[in-house]
Order: sequence, then C-alpha cells, then structure tokens
Amino acid sequence: MKILILGATGFIGKNLSNKLLEEGNTIYALTRNSKKIFDRRINFALWDGEKIPENLDGFDAIINLAGENIFSILYNKNKKRKIIESRVNAGKAILNFIEKTKIRPEVLIQASAIGYYGNSDEEKDEFSPPGKDFLSEVCIEWEKSTEKIEKYGIRRCIIRIGIVLGKGGFLSKILLFQKFPFLFIIGNPENFISFIHIEDLINAIIFLIKNKNCKGIYNLVSPFPIKFYDLYNTLAKILNKKLIKFPDFFFKILMQKIADEVIFFNQKIIPKRILEEKFEFSYSDIEKALTKILK
Repeated sequence: MKILILGATGFIGKNLSNKLLEEGNTIYALTRNSKKIFDRRINFALWDGEKIPENLDGFDAIINLAGENIFSILYNKNKKRKIIESRVNAGKAILNFIEKTKIRPEVLIQASAIGYYGNSDEEKDEFSPPGKDFLSEVCIEWEKSTEKIEKYGIRRCIIRIGIVLGKGGFLSKILLFQKFPFLFIIGNPENFISFIHIEDLINAIIFLIKNKNCKGIYNLVSPFPIKFYDLYNTLAKILNKKLIKFPDFFFKILMQKIADEVIFFNQKIIPKRILEEKFEFSYSDIEKALTKILK
C-alpha cells in the first residue's frame, strides 16, 4: 500500500512507520524539517502545516497524527491556540487535498484522544457524550476537521487514543529521574488511567486500515483501565524503586486549571467497538505491558 502520514516523525508516527515499512508498504511523510526523517526508506515532502503539496497523489490510505504536543508545564493562550490550530489546519489540509486529488484514498485514519470524554471515574465507551473542558473541545474540533471527506465515499476511522506506553512518550516524562532510587507519583493515585501499549496501538491502526468494514469511532486503549497507583506500583516493582508522592501544588500553581486535564486527569475508557471487531490486544495487562518496555 502507498500511505501518506501526517505526524510521522512523532512518537506514535515513528513506531507506526517502522511497522508499515516492515510489512512492505510505501510511506510518504509530511514534515516541516527533513532532518527529522529517521529512515531513508521513507519518502517525504516538506509542508507548512496548512497545505499538502499538489504533486502528491495515488495514496491508498492517509493517516493523520499531526498536532502540537499537549504535555507541557507552561500553558498559556498561545500554547492552547497552537494545540487547536495545528490539528484543525492539518484536517483542513487533508480535506483540500482530497478535493483536488485524482486518485482518492480508500481510508483515512483520523487521530483524536480520550480527552474527548473529559474527566470522570465513570466507565465510558464510544457512545458516551463529550466532556466540557479544553481538551474535550480540542478533540471535538480535531474530529470535525476531516468529517466532510466522507461525502467522497472515503472510509474514515476516528481513533481516540489513550495514554501510550512505550520507549518514549508518556513514560519518558514520568521516568525523568530514573537514576534515583525513588520514583515520583505524579497526579492523584486514585484516578483512573486508560493506557495502551505502543505495539497494540500500532497493530490496531493497521487492523483498521486493512478491515474495510471498519469505520467510525474507536477507543484505542487497553480493555482494563487501572488506577494511577497501580501504574506507579508496577513501575516501582519492575525498576526496584521506592515511591514518593510529588507535591500537587507545584503543578496547580504553574498550570492552574489546565493541570486537572493534563496532570490530574481521570479517565476510565473501554474500547468497546474494536473488541466487537475481534481485535486482540497483546498487552492489556499493565505489568505485562511495562515489563515488555522496561526489561
């Protein structure tokens, strides 16, 4: 397959590109900086985040992972604007590209996040309503940005991604002080976290591309959400470290209200639809997932 990826040089994009290359696919990446292309087998085109070059054509699938990183200590109006605009502009760019291209793709994989559902310890699935906070708004606008492509008969799968565990990403942030004999607990230990191992995420995306009956919204998270304490306790066990609670006020002072969404989030999300499609998770258990990554 010939596949165009927006966001190919990010944590998820790199792992996905490597897997797709292993399977013999031809990958085209859009990037602002050619130095970020990590594999010579990847074809790339430079872009400005708003317009896909017109000389590209003939893709079987488009995967849209583009967007400003939401994890940041210093949140302000400019950061929030970049988070929304980077996602909406990428979606608009895809729509404009689809309208002009001669050979249209069969499927679009549109990234989103479980931040769509807001914060709650209530179990949520794909049919649950959106939350009312900033990240919920981001996800709503993110998903809307490409909805019009469906009128061209293109199959669209929206993937609401949970916390991705792998060598990098979320884990790299909470293991900043890994050399010390202790591990900081960041956030509320009683809150729920809905995670997915990077290999399960990549395999799920490829599963959705290959299965032509799949369309609509899919939560990509382990079927077994856990509490933050279980995450940190498992990390401490694997790494042989003691746990120390990091003071919450540090984040609340620096980040103010947004800290509740980025640091103290509480999400108990179930991947109902992809389970109904008979997708099988390999690392749905937190200890198995972390052991695979850290050992």
